[in-house]
Amino acid sequence: MECSLENLKAHLQGLLASNPRRFTSGDLEKALAGRLSTTRRQARKTIYRLVTAGELIYSYEDGHTFLVPSFQRTVRVSGRVLLTPPDRNCSTETNRDDVIVRLNTGSAFGNGSHPTTRLAIRAIDTMLSDKIWRRRFNSGSVLDIGTGTGVLIIAALRLGMGSGLGIDVDPCARTEARENVLINGLEDRIQISAKSVGQIYGTFAMVLANLRYPSLIRYFQPIADLTDPGGIVILSGIRMAEVSEIEGVYGRAPFRKRWQSDENGWAASAFMKTE
Repeated sequence: MECSLENLKAHLQGLLASNPRRFTSGDLEKALAGRLSTTRRQARKTIYRLVTAGELIYSYEDGHTFLVPSFQRTVRVSGRVLLTPPDRNCSTETNRDDVIVRLNTGSAFGNGSHPTTRLAIRAIDTMLSDKIWRRRFNSGSVLDIGTGTGVLIIAALRLGMGSGLGIDVDPCARTEARENVLINGLEDRIQISAKSVGQIYGTFAMVLANLRYPSLIRYFQPIADLTDPGGIVILSGIRMAEVSEIEGVYGRAPFRKRWQSDENGWAASAFMKTE
Protein backbone atom coordinates (compact mmCIF):
# COMPACT_ATOMS: atom_id res chain seq x y z
CA MET A 1 0.00 0.00 0.00
CA GLU A 2 1.38 3.39 -0.99
CA CYS A 3 1.99 6.05 1.64
CA SER A 4 -0.38 9.04 1.42
CA LEU A 5 0.81 12.36 0.01
CA GLU A 6 0.28 14.06 3.37
CA ASN A 7 2.39 11.46 5.18
CA LEU A 8 5.14 11.78 2.58
CA LYS A 9 5.01 15.56 2.85
CA ALA A 10 5.21 15.46 6.67
CA HIS A 11 8.15 13.05 6.61
CA LEU A 12 9.98 15.10 4.01
CA GLN A 13 9.55 18.34 5.95
CA GLY A 14 10.66 16.62 9.15
CA LEU A 15 13.72 15.25 7.39
CA LEU A 16 14.74 18.71 6.19
CA ALA A 17 14.08 20.32 9.58
CA SER A 18 15.97 17.78 11.68
CA ASN A 19 19.00 17.04 9.52
CA PRO A 20 21.98 19.41 9.22
CA ARG A 21 23.04 18.03 5.82
CA ARG A 22 21.87 19.50 2.52
CA PHE A 23 19.82 17.27 0.22
CA THR A 24 19.72 17.02 -3.55
CA SER A 25 16.47 15.92 -5.16
CA GLY A 26 17.93 12.43 -5.59
CA ASP A 27 19.00 12.33 -1.92
CA LEU A 28 15.47 13.16 -0.80
CA GLU A 29 13.95 10.52 -3.08
CA LYS A 30 16.25 7.85 -1.60
CA ALA A 31 15.62 9.02 1.96
CA LEU A 32 11.83 8.95 1.56
CA ALA A 33 11.83 5.58 -0.18
CA GLY A 34 14.13 4.21 2.52
CA ARG A 35 12.05 5.46 5.45
CA LEU A 36 8.56 4.69 4.18
CA SER A 37 6.77 2.00 2.21
CA THR A 38 6.86 4.01 -0.97
CA THR A 39 8.57 4.05 -4.34
CA ARG A 40 11.13 6.42 -5.78
CA ARG A 41 8.49 7.46 -8.29
CA GLN A 42 5.99 8.47 -5.58
CA ALA A 43 8.72 10.26 -3.64
CA ARG A 44 9.72 12.14 -6.80
CA LYS A 45 6.08 13.11 -7.38
CA THR A 46 5.77 14.44 -3.80
CA ILE A 47 8.90 16.55 -4.17
CA TYR A 48 7.65 17.93 -7.51
CA ARG A 49 4.31 18.91 -5.95
CA LEU A 50 6.01 20.70 -3.05
CA VAL A 51 8.28 22.60 -5.46
CA THR A 52 5.29 23.52 -7.65
CA ALA A 53 3.36 24.69 -4.59
CA GLY A 54 6.31 26.88 -3.56
CA GLU A 55 6.98 25.00 -0.32
CA LEU A 56 10.41 23.85 -1.52
CA ILE A 57 12.86 25.76 -3.69
CA TYR A 58 16.15 24.94 -5.39
CA SER A 59 19.32 26.39 -3.88
CA TYR A 60 22.50 26.58 -5.96
CA GLU A 61 25.76 26.43 -4.00
CA ASP A 62 29.30 25.53 -5.07
CA GLY A 63 28.10 24.16 -8.40
CA HIS A 64 25.53 21.85 -6.78
CA THR A 65 21.73 22.04 -6.59
CA PHE A 66 19.95 21.42 -3.28
CA LEU A 67 16.32 21.49 -2.20
CA VAL A 68 15.48 23.68 0.80
CA PRO A 69 12.24 24.92 2.41
CA SER A 70 10.93 28.12 0.85
CA PHE A 71 10.35 31.19 2.96
CA GLN A 72 8.52 33.03 0.19
CA ARG A 73 5.31 31.92 1.89
CA THR A 74 3.86 32.10 5.39
CA VAL A 75 5.97 30.05 7.78
CA ARG A 76 5.48 29.54 11.51
CA VAL A 77 8.89 29.86 13.18
CA SER A 78 7.81 29.84 16.84
CA GLY A 79 4.73 29.31 18.94
CA ARG A 80 3.35 32.76 18.11
CA VAL A 81 5.47 34.19 15.26
CA LEU A 82 4.76 33.76 11.57
CA LEU A 83 7.02 35.13 8.84
CA THR A 84 5.38 36.06 5.58
CA PRO A 85 6.07 38.05 2.39
CA PRO A 86 4.72 41.63 2.45
CA ASP A 87 1.82 41.06 0.06
CA ARG A 88 0.53 37.72 1.35
CA ASN A 89 -2.86 37.45 3.06
CA CYS A 90 -2.30 34.93 5.84
CA SER A 91 -5.37 35.63 7.97
CA THR A 92 -6.62 32.06 7.54
CA GLU A 93 -3.29 30.67 8.81
CA THR A 94 -3.17 32.51 12.14
CA ASN A 95 -4.39 31.82 15.66
CA ARG A 96 -5.66 34.41 18.14
CA ASP A 97 -2.31 35.07 19.84
CA ASP A 98 -0.18 34.96 16.69
CA VAL A 99 1.92 37.87 15.48
CA ILE A 100 2.89 38.37 11.85
CA VAL A 101 6.25 39.68 10.70
CA ARG A 102 6.26 40.76 7.06
CA LEU A 103 9.64 40.54 5.35
CA ASN A 104 10.84 41.82 2.01
CA THR A 105 14.08 39.83 1.82
CA GLY A 106 17.13 40.56 -0.28
CA SER A 107 20.82 40.04 0.41
CA ALA A 108 20.75 40.73 4.17
CA PHE A 109 20.81 37.83 6.61
CA GLY A 110 17.61 36.91 8.42
CA ASN A 111 14.75 35.71 6.23
CA GLY A 112 13.99 32.75 8.50
CA SER A 113 15.59 30.09 6.32
CA HIS A 114 18.59 29.67 8.64
CA PRO A 115 18.21 27.85 11.98
CA THR A 116 19.92 30.68 13.90
CA THR A 117 17.14 33.11 12.98
CA ARG A 118 14.40 30.67 13.92
CA LEU A 119 16.11 29.81 17.20
CA ALA A 120 16.51 33.48 18.13
CA ILE A 121 12.81 34.14 17.43
CA ARG A 122 11.83 31.14 19.55
CA ALA A 123 13.95 32.51 22.37
CA ILE A 124 12.32 35.94 22.10
CA ASP A 125 8.86 34.34 22.05
CA THR A 126 9.68 32.19 25.09
CA MET A 127 11.11 35.06 27.14
CA LEU A 128 8.23 37.39 26.29
CA SER A 129 5.77 34.69 27.38
CA ASP A 130 7.07 35.07 30.94
CA LYS A 131 4.34 37.14 32.60
CA ILE A 132 6.51 38.22 35.55
CA TRP A 133 9.36 39.45 33.32
CA ARG A 134 6.94 41.09 30.90
CA ARG A 135 5.16 42.91 33.71
CA ARG A 136 8.45 44.33 34.96
CA PHE A 137 9.71 45.41 31.53
CA ASN A 138 6.38 46.21 29.92
CA SER A 139 7.06 48.15 26.70
CA GLY A 140 10.80 48.14 27.40
CA SER A 141 13.50 48.77 24.82
CA VAL A 142 15.45 46.21 22.80
CA LEU A 143 18.88 46.39 21.12
CA ASP A 144 19.58 44.17 18.10
CA ILE A 145 23.31 43.85 17.30
CA GLY A 146 23.84 42.95 13.64
CA THR A 147 20.19 43.43 12.76
CA GLY A 148 20.32 42.19 9.14
CA THR A 149 16.78 42.26 7.74
CA GLY A 150 15.50 43.53 11.10
CA VAL A 151 13.46 40.36 11.62
CA LEU A 152 14.43 39.84 15.27
CA ILE A 153 13.77 43.37 16.45
CA ILE A 154 10.48 43.49 14.56
CA ALA A 155 9.42 40.19 16.14
CA ALA A 156 10.38 41.49 19.59
CA LEU A 157 8.18 44.58 19.19
CA ARG A 158 5.33 42.56 17.74
CA LEU A 159 5.54 40.36 20.86
CA GLY A 160 5.35 43.29 23.27
CA MET A 161 8.59 45.29 23.46
CA GLY A 162 8.03 49.02 23.27
CA SER A 163 10.90 50.40 21.19
CA GLY A 164 14.08 49.21 19.58
CA LEU A 165 17.46 50.06 18.11
CA GLY A 166 18.95 47.85 15.40
CA ILE A 167 22.59 48.33 14.45
CA ASP A 168 24.53 46.90 11.50
CA VAL A 169 27.80 47.77 9.76
CA ASP A 170 26.41 46.69 6.37
CA PRO A 171 24.65 49.56 4.53
CA CYS A 172 22.62 47.08 2.43
CA ALA A 173 21.36 45.40 5.59
CA ARG A 174 20.39 48.76 7.08
CA THR A 175 18.43 49.64 3.94
CA GLU A 176 16.56 46.33 4.01
CA ALA A 177 15.92 46.59 7.75
CA ARG A 178 14.44 50.09 7.37
CA GLU A 179 12.19 48.84 4.54
CA ASN A 180 10.96 45.97 6.69
CA VAL A 181 10.39 48.24 9.68
CA LEU A 182 8.26 50.44 7.41
CA ILE A 183 6.37 47.45 5.97
CA ASN A 184 5.46 46.42 9.52
CA GLY A 185 4.39 49.93 10.51
CA LEU A 186 7.04 50.29 13.22
CA GLU A 187 9.02 53.23 11.86
CA ASP A 188 8.06 55.38 14.88
CA ARG A 189 9.32 52.76 17.35
CA ILE A 190 12.42 51.23 15.72
CA GLN A 191 15.59 53.05 14.75
CA ILE A 192 18.16 51.45 12.43
CA SER A 193 21.68 52.78 12.88
CA ALA A 194 25.24 52.38 11.57
CA LYS A 195 26.64 52.84 15.09
CA SER A 196 29.00 50.21 16.47
CA VAL A 197 28.43 48.47 19.79
CA GLY A 198 30.99 50.78 21.38
CA GLN A 199 29.00 53.84 20.31
CA ILE A 200 25.77 52.78 22.04
CA TYR A 201 24.92 54.33 25.40
CA GLY A 202 22.23 53.59 27.94
CA THR A 203 20.76 50.20 28.80
CA PHE A 204 18.11 47.93 27.30
CA ALA A 205 15.61 45.46 28.71
CA MET A 206 16.55 42.99 25.97
CA VAL A 207 19.70 42.60 23.89
CA LEU A 208 19.72 40.39 20.78
CA ALA A 209 22.87 39.14 19.04
CA ASN A 210 22.67 36.59 16.23
CA LEU A 211 26.38 36.58 15.51
CA ARG A 212 29.20 34.10 15.19
CA TYR A 213 31.14 32.81 18.18
CA PRO A 214 34.17 35.18 18.05
CA SER A 215 31.92 38.26 18.02
CA LEU A 216 29.74 36.95 20.85
CA ILE A 217 32.82 36.38 22.99
CA ARG A 218 34.31 39.79 22.09
CA TYR A 219 31.08 41.62 22.92
CA PHE A 220 30.55 40.02 26.34
CA GLN A 221 31.45 43.11 28.38
CA PRO A 222 29.68 45.66 26.15
CA ILE A 223 26.56 43.46 26.15
CA ALA A 224 26.72 43.15 29.95
CA ASP A 225 27.05 46.94 30.27
CA LEU A 226 24.14 47.56 27.86
CA THR A 227 21.68 45.22 29.60
CA ASP A 228 19.31 46.41 32.34
CA PRO A 229 19.50 44.58 35.70
CA GLY A 230 17.02 41.76 35.30
CA GLY A 231 17.15 42.15 31.52
CA ILE A 232 17.45 39.39 28.94
CA VAL A 233 20.28 38.66 26.51
CA ILE A 234 19.54 36.33 23.59
CA LEU A 235 22.49 34.86 21.70
CA SER A 236 22.30 32.85 18.49
CA GLY A 237 24.70 31.87 15.71
CA ILE A 238 26.36 29.28 17.96
CA ARG A 239 27.59 25.89 16.69
CA MET A 240 26.88 22.98 19.03
CA ALA A 241 30.60 22.53 19.66
CA GLU A 242 30.77 26.15 20.87
CA VAL A 243 27.89 26.00 23.37
CA SER A 244 30.02 25.08 26.38
CA GLU A 245 32.48 27.92 25.70
CA ILE A 246 29.67 30.46 25.27
CA GLU A 247 28.09 29.28 28.51
CA GLY A 248 31.47 29.45 30.20
CA VAL A 249 31.56 33.17 29.40
CA TYR A 250 27.90 34.21 29.67
CA GLY A 251 26.89 31.64 32.27
CA ARG A 252 28.69 33.50 35.04
CA ALA A 253 28.09 36.83 36.78
CA PRO A 254 26.34 39.02 35.89
CA PHE A 255 24.31 36.48 33.88
CA ARG A 256 22.28 33.36 34.58
CA LYS A 257 21.08 31.00 31.82
CA ARG A 258 17.31 30.90 31.34
CA TRP A 259 16.81 28.98 28.08
CA GLN A 260 18.68 27.02 25.44
CA SER A 261 17.69 25.12 22.30
CA ASP A 262 19.26 23.78 19.13
CA GLU A 263 18.38 22.91 15.55
CA ASN A 264 20.39 21.35 12.73
CA GLY A 265 23.74 21.73 14.49
CA TRP A 266 23.11 25.31 15.65
CA ALA A 267 22.14 26.59 19.11
CA ALA A 268 20.75 29.66 20.83
CA SER A 269 20.69 30.64 24.49
CA ALA A 270 18.93 33.22 26.65
CA PHE A 271 20.54 34.70 29.76
CA MET A 272 19.14 36.99 32.45
CA LYS A 273 21.32 39.68 33.96
CA THR A 274 21.27 39.30 37.72
CA GLU A 275 20.54 42.26 39.98
